[in-house]
Amino acid sequence: MRKDIENYQPSNLIPTLNYSQPQRDRCDKGIGSQFTPTKESIALLVEYLIEQLELSNTFDTIKSIENLKNYHNNYTLYTAYMLLNSTGYRAVHNPLPSLSLFLPNKSALCISDKDAQKSFSHFRIVAVPEILKQQLINYSEHLNSMGNLLSGLYLSDSQSMHWHTSLNPLIESHSKVEKLEWFLSEKHSRGNEGVFKFFDPNTHVTTNMSPKILSELIPESMRLPINFGRHYIRRYLAKLNVDIELINFQLGHWVNGELPLSNLSTFEHSKAIEELKTHLDPMLEELGWKVIRSNLTMRRK
Repeated sequence: MRKDIENYQPSNLIPTLNYSQPQRDRCDKGIGSQFTPTKESIALLVEYLIEQLELSNTFDTIKSIENLKNYHNNYTLYTAYMLLNSTGYRAVHNPLPSLSLFLPNKSALCISDKDAQKSFSHFRIVAVPEILKQQLINYSEHLNSMGNLLSGLYLSDSQSMHWHTSLNPLIESHSKVEKLEWFLSEKHSRGNEGVFKFFDPNTHVTTNMSPKILSELIPESMRLPINFGRHYIRRYLAKLNVDIELINFQLGHWVNGELPLSNLSTFEHSKAIEELKTHLDPMLEELGWKVIRSNLTMRRK
């Protein structure tokens, strides 16, 4: 088109602009979705969460009921954020309604974070990195010890914690329908008690983990979009040239005909989980995540 214009009337020369394309910033920016944080911002959050846990030793933790509740909130917050960062969980209420959905012997976790009320179209099994696996085991032990300590003052909370840490909490259910109805009532519930519960410092009433609580318990300068984990995982794995099918498997991105859990699927979950773990464990280590035992389960020195 430029030549055509000049040939038609040579006096109409189009000026040449001395334009050079700017160099892209090669540093570790949170590129992609606007919800993708930088590595530094997540590392800063992790450091803060660990510092809160290190403020008290075992003796101080059980010195008063206020100290006990405060430590429980901090320990729950640390484990919940690790869960979000490791699995790609969406921002939902009560994300892990039961520890029965955690399969430690398979390094897997069952997630239902986008389904409609009675649809399981996006129910999925995801890889659980070794760090998260050990942390969830520690958190289960923490809940059991917490339930023992609260049995005299907060019986309802104590019973709930013991129920979640029992070997088979749904063993008394008499049918599959009864178990299904329980799951549908617990999933994304704002009222029913889940695994991650927080004590309100003013009312001492417990409430399920929610995006609002996760955000408000963090200093404003360190707050991240609650969906940060799935966006960071996608970018991290993509930069390593991980197969897009594995990324979609972890994040729950698929269309009809691609469901890993469908009857005719040939997708091998065990191989996918092993492959993803080789990438997710180093990712967590780079961000500063580490396995931390609860003060309630450690012997006092």
